[in-house]
Amino acid sequence: MTEERARAPASDERRTRADDGVGTPVRDAPGNSTADEPGDLRRGFAAYIAALHEAYLEAVDGAGSTATTELPLAAAPFTVAVVGGPGMHLLATRDPLPALAAHEQPMSGQVGPLAWQVRFLDPTVVPALGSPLPAGTEPSAHVRSLLGVTTSLYHLVLGPDSALTPHHAMHAGSGLANAHLAST
Repeated sequence: MTEERARAPASDERRTRADDGVGTPVRDAPGNSTADEPGDLRRGFAAYIAALHEAYLEAVDGAGSTATTELPLAAAPFTVAVVGGPGMHLLATRDPLPALAAHEQPMSGQVGPLAWQVRFLDPTVVPALGSPLPAGTEPSAHVRSLLGVTTSLYHLVLGPDSALTPHHAMHAGSGLANAHLAST
């Protein structure tokens, strides 16, 4: 099983990355057919997640917070599950996820004190994700239940027209940081 490093352009010296030939991120919507290979889409998600986390730290720094280590994302490494099932979900957690499938290739990333692994989960990894959403069930809660996740650091749901751009990641990351700062 190989592991790739998530890459996005660095805006400062906090970003650490492996220069291992991972391609440029896909900037199209997650469901867009312009991605030639599944790996392109995966690298696009990984780059989006890295940019989101970088924006998170920039927003924390911009707020003048000295409590970076007390924020939910700054503790021990966490996992971001990119979940295809009922919708497309980005779910960050420290809860254990289903065991790696033989064909899975997780990606690791780090920005400053934030360290994570990206896992791509779909019905080929977790068959229950292919089941229809039960009537009256909230999709985010349903996905967390199927994965056995009881505690999420964040859970974003992407619509079919969502773009994986650094600009969109900046909004998501700064919004997330502001929510976490408000709760500390």
